[in-house]
Amino acid sequence: MNPECDFCQEEIKQIKKKYNVLENVSILLISITGKKQAANFYSDYQLSQFNDIKLLIDEDAKISFYFDIKTIPTIFIYNKSKKLLFSHRGEIKIDALVHYFTGE
Repeated sequence: MNPECDFCQEEIKQIKKKYNVLENVSILLISITGKKQAANFYSDYQLSQFNDIKLLIDEDAKISFYFDIKTIPTIFIYNKSKKLLFSHRGEIKIDALVHYFTGE
């Protein structure tokens, strides 16, 4: 997640709109930007009101290196057994994610 990324901003807006469908899904936003910039994004979008949306600040880009993330946004979906079910690099419509979780 990059606070200056238009795709990231739009995806967060869409996630908030569909949160009632995604409320049983844990979302971890990972940002390699500075702490203040990432925290401001989290605050500006009022993400603290959602229990399952968390922010991880990775200023050293260790996670990006480990997961070979070269594009933002990048989405990884894991099940409760920590098995990777789906990954997507770049913009994705929220309806595609909702369909993935609900089949609708």
